[in-house]
Amino acid sequence: KVTLADLSRDALAVAKKNITRNHLSAKVSCIQADALGQPSKFLGKFDMIVSNPPYITTDEMARLPRSVAAYEPHLALHGGDDGLVFYRAIAENYRKALKPGGYLCFEFGMGQGDDVCRILEENGYTILERSRDYNNRERAVIAQFGRKED
Repeated sequence: KVTLADLSRDALAVAKKNITRNHLSAKVSCIQADALGQPSKFLGKFDMIVSNPPYITTDEMARLPRSVAAYEPHLALHGGDDGLVFYRAIAENYRKALKPGGYLCFEFGMGQGDDVCRILEENGYTILERSRDYNNRERAVIAQFGRKED
């Protein structure tokens, strides 16, 4: 079972259409949630949380190309002054939504890998793997909560 969460009602509406179109209603559900807040107990516990949160810094937002700034919702792009506000909130607040030994996976912006991994480690996660994209740029991490080093 998969639960999709987003703050944007518009994004959730698109997701719901895709779920129906692909006959996944029995396996996939959608909820509105704020990644910056505390998770609702209603959510339950997850084996894994995967997130591609907003990670563009305030300075970068001011310099976005028109092809991005005019068509992408700023809500989906702006990650605070340093681009890391969502990583801090999710790593801290959503631990309680993970089952013991659960996983947290993040995509992040170029050059943010060390900072994102530091945030995860400061919140009790063990980094399992850092991954690169097809252009050989580091862009993702998977970490496990509560795992003790061997």
